Amino acid sequence: MFRNKVSVIGLLVLLPILVACGPAGQVEEITDPTPTVPVSSGIETGGYADFVDSLRLGGVVIEPSGEVEQPFFSVTGQSIEVDGAQVQVFEYIDEPAREADSSQITPDGSTVGGTSISWVDRPNFWAEGRLIVLYVGSDESVVNMLTRILGEPVTQATALPPYAVVAAEQMLSEELSLSVEEIDYVSHEREDWPDACLGLGGVDEICAQVITPGWRVVLRAGGREYVFRADQNGEVVRREGAGEPSEGDVPTVVAQGEFVGVAGHQGAGTAFVVRLPDGSAVLRLEEFSVTDGPDLYVYLVSGAEPASSADFGEYVDLGLLESNEGNQEYAIPGEADLDDYQSAVIFCLAYDVLFASAPLTE
Repeated sequence: MFRNKVSVIGLLVLLPILVACGPAGQVEEITDPTPTVPVSSGIETGGYADFVDSLRLGGVVIEPSGEVEQPFFSVTGQSIEVDGAQVQVFEYIDEPAREADSSQITPDGSTVGGTSISWVDRPNFWAEGRLIVLYVGSDESVVNMLTRILGEPVTQATALPPYAVVAAEQMLSEELSLSVEEIDYVSHEREDWPDACLGLGGVDEICAQVITPGWRVVLRAGGREYVFRADQNGEVVRREGAGEPSEGDVPTVVAQGEFVGVAGHQGAGTAFVVRLPDGSAVLRLEEFSVTDGPDLYVYLVSGAEPASSADFGEYVDLGLLESNEGNQEYAIPGEADLDDYQSAVIFCLAYDVLFASAPLTE
């Protein structure tokens, strides 16, 4: 059933020769100097015993860890340590019984039999013979070793990010008063942090001095990236730079540009896109003036140097112009990605006429 098999033919041929070598009329008892280690209570081909035998034949070090239960499987499994990695093995009475459970595993492993799971790392499931094998981790050497014995996994290599990402998104959502949908996932990678405080302990904080496996998570909101540190299970999450003086604690100019008049209109002053300490953003107009007109609106547009509304591309409406002169400020919606907009414009909506435009550069 599995790809590594033991040949016993040589042993059967050798046995009569060894018996015949004793003194006449005396049969010597042949003992194996290596103690036999029971590997399983299973006896059918394609079960737990065959699987463990195949691993050992490949030189893999195996340590049993005891029984394990998963609420989405109908049988109790065995947890074993395979070259240091925890692997769970579930043995069924026959293949149809195994298939009844394995068919409920979604391609990304996030749901099994209607149960949604937040894994601490990538879930890898194999279904072969009477077995379902589960390894939660990203060590490709372990994945490749199990694949050589069990065949291709039933789950895809690209699964949901670990729970640490979810926890970081929730923390940033609360910190910036944004919905999780307004936060973009950028990346995550494994890290070993120097202590239980993830290397971000406070001055008076007592942190256990133990290497803490975990994650470095990068998120993006409102055009700014945020870096989080988390332990392996996402139970401890801290943001880099939180509580420390940094450019994020004061308003920061993200982009700016000078207004010029369009289509015979007058325009002057400076437009500043400003990131505030709380993560929100505003458009500030300073020493601003524009030809007065009806129904004037302030837009951010993706087009560079637009000559008319046809050149706007994507845009965000910041509201009616407060005044045709003087300093003023407009809130930018949290879901707007500041990198998407290249110009601030003053636009007459009633007559579809552009009055002034300011190219925005860093």
